[in-house]
Amino acid sequence: MHSITLPIAHEKWFYDATTLPASGHHLVETGVIVAIGVAVAVTVVAGLLWRRRGKRDLIPGPAYFGATPAGRARFYALAPLILAVHLCVPMFKNGIDGRLLAPNNVLFAPWTFVIGLSQMLVAIAFVYGAFTRLAAGLLVAIWVLGLGLCGPESMADNVVFIGIAAFFWAAGRGPWSADAMLLPNLAPSGRHARFAMPALRIGLALSLITLAFTEKLANLALADAFLQRNAVNFTGFLHIPMSNHDFAICAGGVELTVGLLLLFGYFPRVVILLAWLPFNASLLVFRGEELIGHLPLYAALGLLLVWTPADEDQTLFRNAVSPATRAGATFGP
Repeated sequence: MHSITLPIAHEKWFYDATTLPASGHHLVETGVIVAIGVAVAVTVVAGLLWRRRGKRDLIPGPAYFGATPAGRARFYALAPLILAVHLCVPMFKNGIDGRLLAPNNVLFAPWTFVIGLSQMLVAIAFVYGAFTRLAAGLLVAIWVLGLGLCGPESMADNVVFIGIAAFFWAAGRGPWSADAMLLPNLAPSGRHARFAMPALRIGLALSLITLAFTEKLANLALADAFLQRNAVNFTGFLHIPMSNHDFAICAGGVELTVGLLLLFGYFPRVVILLAWLPFNASLLVFRGEELIGHLPLYAALGLLLVWTPADEDQTLFRNAVSPATRAGATFGP
């Protein structure tokens, strides 16, 4: 029986890929070349349409549905807390389990304790909003150490954590934090806040692009092995059966397209809503492990669904998260 889902699950979380590293020889296959070409073509066409529409998304933002500037400002004040809570759970779990940022990055002593404790410290700092920028720097340091401990490919898969670290370094943890209430001299000044959301978007996009290659387009051996073990090729259910090999190429092309569109910021709400289908459908097969691991991605997608890279939203976000520009403002109902 076929399971109705799409393989935007992290294959390496559920299949030991240590003997199946990504290889460039897959990239010369005709199907892979076509998939990459289609992804690039779709991105180019989307970019032309994006400019022709004056950088307006096809799906309207909260203002269209009656959200006031004050209401959006209150939401933006909560945005860093939302991201921190979603990040805390997998960071704690991976730290306790002796994993580095993801379930497949297994650590050994003494790094099990050093990295595990460091991840938990980052999680605590982000949740409470204490020494947030120092915690962001520690998260970057953990990622850099991972280059040597787990390899460049594994860390490239998890480059989204660099985007998250950049978000917190630029925006801090907002008004509902220990930094804002007790340690204001450690909070960002506000002049860098405009980089927070773009950094989050770019980090997420680069992770998706990387995974499209390391788990699919440049590693079809891994994709085939994963699909043989996990019945997630749903094309038979749709009465258009496709081999696992071709299905992996198509899935990689879709993931690459989503990543490229997010990277350049073309029609982000449309892309995010479309991406949510496979992200959530995969939970039906991979359940708790997938849910916990994807929590930061869900938060990032949710925040980017609301945020608009317009001057008004930039100002609202900066004023909402920065103590220096928030003087005298209130964020209650």
